[in-house]
Amino acid sequence: MKYMYTTTPDEGCREVSPGIYGRPVHTSHQSSLRKQGWIYSINDIEVTHVRKEKEGREEEAEVDDEREVWVEMYKEKFGKKPHHKTKLETIIEKVESGG
Repeated sequence: MKYMYTTTPDEGCREVSPGIYGRPVHTSHQSSLRKQGWIYSINDIEVTHVRKEKEGREEEAEVDDEREVWVEMYKEKFGKKPHHKTKLETIIEKVESGG
């Protein structure tokens, strides 16, 4: 048996680090879990996990910046901000179509 780690837990996993889960795996199951992305070393998974989190934050920031621009255009056109749950695509559609 070897301990293996992942970011997508299943039964028997416990959180060993924020967002990283691990559990002991029998030798006969190790190859199938490796194909699913499980890793033997927590250090390897932490590097990729942190990198993915940072990339996700950068994408969210770009979307937020774009949304702010369209919200301002919406506000200029209609005199009020759109509902906070309105999707960006809907805001763009309304601004471009006129209403």
